[in-house]
Amino acid sequence: MHSDLQHVEGAFAAGALGYVTKSEFRGVLAEAIHKVCAGRRFVSPRASRDAGRAARGSQACGTAAALSAKEQEVYDMLGKGEGTFEIAAAMGISTHTVESYYARIQLKLGLEGMYKLRRHAIDHFRRQSD
Repeated sequence: MHSDLQHVEGAFAAGALGYVTKSEFRGVLAEAIHKVCAGRRFVSPRASRDAGRAARGSQACGTAAALSAKEQEVYDMLGKGEGTFEIAAAMGISTHTVESYYARIQLKLGLEGMYKLRRHAIDHFRRQSD
């Protein structure tokens, strides 16, 4: 029902694989069910957008300021081209935990979907390398 950052993060911290607000279109719910049944994380577009706005509004601008140390570590490894399994192995955590980090990073950066997150991380890594 709620799309604020605290509710979304709380749901994932409690073990949820997906989060959909009740104001989403039916197609979003169907997409969420398919992704969660496949073992993937899902955050509905409205929840992602609203929680991302809250995160950006309550924290200083910039990736480093918006992310926790562990989230930043995952983000950096993603930007270097590492996959979920490689990140999990390097950090000594499960792939589900890595996916939970992905969801939180997406929320905080206001990004929708893994493609946009990966693209954002790679672009950030390239800018840092120049």
